[in-house]
Amino acid sequence: MNNLKTVFWDLDGTIADTELNGHRIAYNEAFNEYSLKWNWTRDIYLDLLNIGGGKKRMKFYSIKQRDHLTNTDINHLYKLKTKYYQQLIETGAILPRRGVLRLINELNSNNISQWVVTTSGKDSTEKLISTYFKKARNPFSGLICGEDVINHKPSPEAYNLALSKSNSTKENAIVIEDSLIGLYSACAANLKCILTLCPWNKMKKEYKKANLVFDHLGDEKINAKCLYGYYNYPVVDYKCLVDTANNKYENS
Repeated sequence: MNNLKTVFWDLDGTIADTELNGHRIAYNEAFNEYSLKWNWTRDIYLDLLNIGGGKKRMKFYSIKQRDHLTNTDINHLYKLKTKYYQQLIETGAILPRRGVLRLINELNSNNISQWVVTTSGKDSTEKLISTYFKKARNPFSGLICGEDVINHKPSPEAYNLALSKSNSTKENAIVIEDSLIGLYSACAANLKCILTLCPWNKMKKEYKKANLVFDHLGDEKINAKCLYGYYNYPVVDYKCLVDTANNKYENS
């Protein structure tokens, strides 16, 4: 029985390699324009990714640095960062992860509803999606972005809202994520979850809360490697998601 109706995609790190060479660069450009002596190195930024939402990351870091920026400062910095991030998108510097476009198109051809559920801002999210699908119909039925919720991941609020707006249930929906806070968010919403870890993320025991964990989704050039679970096929495909929705890979 095919229980799969909806797939919820995280964006940053899942659909695209946006973090280290996208958002991080844009933040540093914004800090420089604002005459703020911050520089988010690779290690600093990876640590900050444990906090959901860019404004919350900046607020946390400002307190840590004892700069104590106001909410007005944070909002202005975020607007500057969005400007620089969109410029990076326009240059083609933000690439989709391996196998993502293949799977999105495959799900679309099988009439599976797809939503983006992200803590990123709506403007940046729409800009990235329109860049990837400028020559084709937008495959996503809707977006849940950072502005739509009060509590960002790992809170389940974004996924609960996605369930409601998409008229889906935890039995017929599945999440694709890349991070621990995303996994915790999906689990808190009682949703099944497949993880595709970014290159800088190493397998850890906490990731075993997911149904399956992969290094990427796989394509015709490089097979996906299953890091947790018992999936032995070269790519993560429509059938894999159907089987996951039907509990084949639950608690593998």
